[in-house]
Amino acid sequence: LLGAFLIQGLAPGPTLFDERPDIMYSLFLGLFLINILLLFIGLFAIRFAAMLIKVPMTVIVPTVLLLSFTGIYAVSNSLFNVGVLLAAGVLGYVVRKLGYSIAPLSIGFVLGPILENSLRQSITIADGSTAEFFNTPIGLGIYAVLALTILWAPISTMVRSRKAGKAEDP
Repeated sequence: LLGAFLIQGLAPGPTLFDERPDIMYSLFLGLFLINILLLFIGLFAIRFAAMLIKVPMTVIVPTVLLLSFTGIYAVSNSLFNVGVLLAAGVLGYVVRKLGYSIAPLSIGFVLGPILENSLRQSITIADGSTAEFFNTPIGLGIYAVLALTILWAPISTMVRSRKAGKAEDP
């Protein structure tokens, strides 16, 4: 949905409701009606969808790849975009093999330019000083939450290993 907004020239964020309330309320109404419609379609189609489980992966994977490559080439008539699709697929495979989730990476690609514009705007308002980020209680609170988020995993791992070590000692 964020990508669709960007394609249509709409910047996702808090100002979208102020700038284009007609689009946002139309979107809410449309999503509500679609959910009701999909409920009935889902109840009817569940029997047929359950049969897809029996299709082997050796059939599903090539079919999805063929449709993806055909679709990206049909939209742009460019082999460059097919290469971008291949590169994104390899990147997604490597990221998944390393144990990372692909969703945050995708969200980062969509929201990165918005964050960059907001950061540039904030630094311009502060006359080029980044010290303003540390002078307000909201900024300090955000940095505290960020520090806790980053340090939570290593600290919880250390606490668990110490508890496990004490449990083993007689």
